[in-house]
Amino acid sequence: MTTIKYDQIYRHHNVWGEKPNPLLQKILEKLEPGSEFLDLGCGQGRDALFMLQKGFKVTAIDNSEEGIKKMREAIAAKKLSLSRIRLFCQNIATFKIEPNKYSTINAYNSLHFLAKPDALRSLVQIKQAVKNGGYAIISCFFIKKPLAKKIDNKHCFIAAGELMKIFSDFEIILYEEKTTDNKGHAGCPEPHRHNVVKMIAQKVTQRARAIIIAKRKILLINRLKDHESYWVLPGGRVEANETIEKAIRRECLEELGIKVRVKDLFYEEKSAKSETAGQPEFFYLCEMTGGVIGTGQGPEFQSGSTIYQGEYDIKWVDLEKLPELNLKPEELKNKLIKSYASGN
Repeated sequence: MTTIKYDQIYRHHNVWGEKPNPLLQKILEKLEPGSEFLDLGCGQGRDALFMLQKGFKVTAIDNSEEGIKKMREAIAAKKLSLSRIRLFCQNIATFKIEPNKYSTINAYNSLHFLAKPDALRSLVQIKQAVKNGGYAIISCFFIKKPLAKKIDNKHCFIAAGELMKIFSDFEIILYEEKTTDNKGHAGCPEPHRHNVVKMIAQKVTQRARAIIIAKRKILLINRLKDHESYWVLPGGRVEANETIEKAIRRECLEELGIKVRVKDLFYEEKSAKSETAGQPEFFYLCEMTGGVIGTGQGPEFQSGSTIYQGEYDIKWVDLEKLPELNLKPEELKNKLIKSYASGN
């Protein structure tokens, strides 16, 4: 759809409404208050204006003059702060995104209007511009079978699974590919269907886990995923503006339902898992101080999760049985055996 056509549509219709997109709503409570939000392809501003009202510093880009005009009118009508928003009437393919600046970058249904080389360059910039702990929100069209549709030079059609591969070094919070039915909208009033990929990905450079030992037993989580059974320690990513100690306490409460006191660093390494490769991972000795094991309410234990798949089983395991377990990572397992399984 051309810029001129969007200008005509935006002049007479509020196409997208005022509610923020559903992916943004999912992570809103996790965002650092007042942080930087970048909206690539902001349209008439439903996401950008919502975030401005919530107190975030907003940068919004769209190549529709009418869309930017409508945003300025809305800002004036709602008496919002102009000092906390920057508006650019520009093609997002030519907008230079400042590295390591934004806590959230939103490209909701905009990248498929770029030529694929431009869209891929924009995705690289998005990854570089998201701060540690920050989020990338992407929604765009994809093709289930690349040869099933003629590809032109004006639009980007992501292949199935391609977006997840591009963000393989991020933590994937949500990822779905599905065909959706659309009843029609301004500019395309006839009913139609789209193949849409939606993703929330978080840039994470640190992870932390808890080693909880009591009465010659260690508290582990048995995972069954993709037909493989293995064991891991409780823990996960260190979020933005969160210390390692705070992350461990939060993860233990979410995953296990218990409170812990974080003690000494026992082991550290760079993750070898494909989805977190190269990220530093820290393993701390901890002491359980309260709560009830098995009462965790984290996303791992919520039905219908699109990311946390498989089975989670929390167990106290005898230290002497460590050599028999498929405990990951292997180097940590060996150090635990050396330090504890032999009776130390």
